[in-house]
Amino acid sequence: EIQISVVTRGSVKFRTPVGEFVLREGEGIFINRGILHEIVPMENTGSVYICANFKPELIYGQSSSVIRRDYVDPLIFNYNLQAIPLQTEPWHRDVCALVLELGQINDAQKYGYELEMQIRLCRIWHLLLVHNREELEKATVITFSDKQRMKTLQTFIHKNYMEKLTLAEIAQAARVSRSECCRVFKRVQHTTPMHYLMHYRIVQSIKMLTCTELNISEIAQQAGFSSSSYYTECF
Repeated sequence: EIQISVVTRGSVKFRTPVGEFVLREGEGIFINRGILHEIVPMENTGSVYICANFKPELIYGQSSSVIRRDYVDPLIFNYNLQAIPLQTEPWHRDVCALVLELGQINDAQKYGYELEMQIRLCRIWHLLLVHNREELEKATVITFSDKQRMKTLQTFIHKNYMEKLTLAEIAQAARVSRSECCRVFKRVQHTTPMHYLMHYRIVQSIKMLTCTELNISEIAQQAGFSSSSYYTECF
C-alpha cells in the first residue's frame, strides 16, 4: 500500500531508505508502495499523526487502464520517489490539507463518503504527479513484464526469507535465469537480489528485537541468518 502521513501534534521522525525526516505539526510525508520505513515519536508529550494507507488500484481502477500506464505506474516504480517529505512548498500544504480531510470524511462516514475519499485521493495523486513531472519523465521505462516478475520475486523472498535461500532458488520463483533475475532487480529496485534479501531480513529482525523477548541467537535464526555473529555483522 501507499502511505501518506501528516503530523497533527508534536513532532515525529520518519526513517526511510532515502533519509530521516523530522516532521512537525502540519507537515507530512508520502511513502511509496513497498518502501520499508520506521516512525519514531520525538517528544514525550504524545505526538500524533494521521496516516492514510491505500492501494494504487483506488486511483487507476482496471489493471489495463491508461491511467495506470501513464499516471500511476511511473510514480510507484520510480526509484527516486521512494519518499517525498511534504514540508516547505505550497503544494505540500495542499496535500496535507487533503489528507486531513480524508480523516474527517472517514470519521463522519456520511452517505457516499467512500466516493468523497476517492476524490481526495485522486486530487492528492494529481498534485504528486504535476509537481514531480520532470523526475517522472526522465525515469527509465520499466516494462510490465519486469513489474510482474519483480512482484513474484519479492513475494517469494517475503515468504521464505527465514530459509537459506540461493540466487538460483529466487530466480526459479519467477522462472528466469540467475543473470536475468539480477538484471530485473537492477532495473526495478536498483539493487541485487541478495542485497534485497539481506535488507528484508534485517528489517524483520528489528521487529523481533522490539516486539519479542527472543535473544540474539534466536532472532538471527528466525530471520534467516546462519549465525548470530554474521547477523551482528550485517546489522
